[in-house]
Amino acid sequence: MYDYAKLKGGAGVTARLPSDNMSINGHPLNSMIPGYRQLHVGGRGIVGQEIETISIPSRRGVYVANVQDKPRELTITFQLSATTSEGLRNAFTKLNKILRGELSITFADEPEFIYKGYLSSAPNDAEKSLTIVSSFVILVPDPFKQGKLKFSNGLITLANADKVLPDKIVLSTNSASEIEITAGDERMKLKGHYGSGDKITIEWLDDEVVIKHNNNLALSNLLHLSVPEEFYVRNGDTVSAINAAVDRVEWRDEQL
Repeated sequence: MYDYAKLKGGAGVTARLPSDNMSINGHPLNSMIPGYRQLHVGGRGIVGQEIETISIPSRRGVYVANVQDKPRELTITFQLSATTSEGLRNAFTKLNKILRGELSITFADEPEFIYKGYLSSAPNDAEKSLTIVSSFVILVPDPFKQGKLKFSNGLITLANADKVLPDKIVLSTNSASEIEITAGDERMKLKGHYGSGDKITIEWLDDEVVIKHNNNLALSNLLHLSVPEEFYVRNGDTVSAINAAVDRVEWRDEQL
């Protein structure tokens, strides 16, 4: 959406940037592409759910086997203007380049939250003039938007989410053979040969969890029933450890 301001003397109006102006990887698209103007954005509202059901004979209705949030699709409608055909081609070349790979997306009316997404589709519009109105769609696999990185030496604060996985936990160990990490009711145990002042780093990436003892991979140190993918932290929890000190915990708040 746009705000408008009158020019002095009644000469006309000029469009300000939209209140929800979108940035890619920290940069507004209109600042990177001459002639680009965002018109409106769809897909930031309610997220649907995928419901898996099973029909059971002699029972009314169906049994709900699984409920999962659907991915989010952001539809960006924009105007692109140029004074020459060459200028229009250059603008599209820049737009294509910017929209490749994983995108960190923010909006001006919610700058503290980030969507992670990928360009998924764009219509094959006919170019009938040097001013084109078109759109593209960004697929956001995880529909939740992530807050800015927070950190502490143990205490977790969340304003929106009920629970989140940490981004990273860093420990300094005592001389011990077993380390236990706790947060609320959650537990993880590591078994190995740990010296005084050794560093244990547990990092939750998009597609895996990486555990390092000093600079060496140490995922095999996890004891049975210790599942990092289930080590959720909640508002007010304190991450602590037995036979180690918690140097740093990193996490992000999130919301739909």
